[in-house]
Amino acid sequence: ELLPLPKVAGIAEGMNRWAPESRGDMSLTSRLWPQRIQGEGHFTALLVKCGETSGEAPRDSNIASCKSFTMLKELPVSVKAFYKKNMTIEPKEAFYCTMGDSLYRLPCEPPNVDMLKVARLGLYMGILKGKVFKPSHPFLMAQKRDSFQRYIHLRCEEEDMQKYLRGDTLVRNRNETPDGLAAVTAEGYLLGWGQSSGGVVKNMYPKGWRRQR
Repeated sequence: ELLPLPKVAGIAEGMNRWAPESRGDMSLTSRLWPQRIQGEGHFTALLVKCGETSGEAPRDSNIASCKSFTMLKELPVSVKAFYKKNMTIEPKEAFYCTMGDSLYRLPCEPPNVDMLKVARLGLYMGILKGKVFKPSHPFLMAQKRDSFQRYIHLRCEEEDMQKYLRGDTLVRNRNETPDGLAAVTAEGYLLGWGQSSGGVVKNMYPKGWRRQR
């Protein structure tokens, strides 16, 4: 059955006239109208399952038997080495797990998801390839701007900005461009990764986001 949701920050009640009465009181739900909030439009509802429980959960629902992911007792050495070499911060205390060669960070221990198709189990941090950790774009975008040891600063009006968004390799002043993995910024805002060597910056902007022109 439906449970009430607090309506704050421009969130509106659900529309009873859009649903049959047999489905419950839609005013308990929430509608987030894009013209009233900062973001896209959404519909949310809080549900509670009614009826008696069957006692203990089946054994295969235990996280210990979950085959979809593997919980890590500690971060791999490659991830710790990446932080030491490229970041100004330490890894957060959290729950870390792997799905295949992908590393995820979660604020709490996840449930068994063996029967579900999961796109992202948590913050997708990157790929573990043997002794190497390759960070993801979501990992970069989840950081504060002062979290990186190296930066490549771009301005909106310069041609290199458009080249970066197209996925092109950049050629910068080698005296002003640090070698190594760097956070690329646009007017100070995080944009993506770049791998620099001798002023030549290998573009690591996500291929699916790159502009065609």
